[in-house]
Amino acid sequence: MRPEELPEMFKDLQSYPPEPGTDITLSVDLNLQQVALAALSRHRSGAVVVMDVHTGEVLVMASHPSLPVGPRLHAVTGSAARDIEVAYAPMVNKAVSAYPPGSTFKPMTVVGGFVENIFDYDTVVNCPGHFDYRGRRFHCYKRTGHGDMSLIPSLAQSCDTYYYQLGEIMGIDLIAHYAKDWFGIGEKTGVEIYEQSGVMPTESWYREKGVSFQPGFAINSSVGQGDVRATPLGMARAYAALVNGGLVLKPKLVRWKGPHDLAYDKVQPEIIRRLDVPEQLVQAMMAGMYDAVNNEQGTAFKSAIPDLPYAGKTGTAQARERRPDVSNDVAAWLLQDHAWFVAYAPAKRPQVVVSVFVEHGGFGGAEAAPVAKKVIEAYYAEHSDEFADLWEGFKEQDALEVIWP
Repeated sequence: MRPEELPEMFKDLQSYPPEPGTDITLSVDLNLQQVALAALSRHRSGAVVVMDVHTGEVLVMASHPSLPVGPRLHAVTGSAARDIEVAYAPMVNKAVSAYPPGSTFKPMTVVGGFVENIFDYDTVVNCPGHFDYRGRRFHCYKRTGHGDMSLIPSLAQSCDTYYYQLGEIMGIDLIAHYAKDWFGIGEKTGVEIYEQSGVMPTESWYREKGVSFQPGFAINSSVGQGDVRATPLGMARAYAALVNGGLVLKPKLVRWKGPHDLAYDKVQPEIIRRLDVPEQLVQAMMAGMYDAVNNEQGTAFKSAIPDLPYAGKTGTAQARERRPDVSNDVAAWLLQDHAWFVAYAPAKRPQVVVSVFVEHGGFGGAEAAPVAKKVIEAYYAEHSDEFADLWEGFKEQDALEVIWP
């Protein structure tokens, strides 16, 4: 084609010399990232997020498995390819994908219930192993029951019945208000890469979906089940807000940025909103999550680190999928629960939150907590001198003596 035959829109095009772009330095800690990936490697699929609770910097964003390099992927076809797509999903970043969070959601329900004065520190719920509501039985994971439960042991032992009763009184819209409007569950975090928002259902959400709303939906939502969906990154941000004085931060993967060969500017923390969670409530919740790890009745006790106290909340989310087009092995895997554990360390003055998700991994305390333990051990090894005074001499009662940084 001759120049005079070019379309009119191309005739005014000009060429411009290339210009150097903006250089960036990521916040990701390579050593911690490698430790997280190694810890996840014994599982089929999962993710780990580590976030600085004071700055929002993402120190680890690990998704397992990752896409293999080379021609091997293209050589897989047929049913084997379908198994890989379903069971491994190597092209999906699971750290920013949404899944039912299970019992890691319970702290959001607690905040709403206590701020609204529905439950208080003296409220005791008897757990016989189930909660009956309008002809339907909602089982606690401990079918024999926990007996009398108040706030702190309900978190440590993850008693579902305590939250069923609280959720039934709150209703789904009030649960959603605190989970989403306060802690950001069901909304995007604003991190610099693509992410899913998750879901925090309300009565109107069900109407828009054409689903007949049932009051029992609130009971499922209270324990992070039903249609609740959250990302590992979103859960990390929510827990950071619990332990950093109520700051909901925008997670950041970029620490420094600036023009090529010029001085860099450090990316400053960005506060999305400030939460007014009563300090006494935070102290009690932190005591419950401390006991979850460091008390022999806690759901993550087997992942405790002697003389290295940290705290967290386990989650085991029902997420059964039935796929007739996969192998028997993958079909059985799809029937298992998701395993979660969201932890913070050190227990006394938290610096980081560690969010672990193991897809169809089973029990959170058995499968996700050991992953977090390895990451926290590595984090402590990197910062042992800096944080020595925060780890040594920590006693159980110190969990009730929170000192804000």
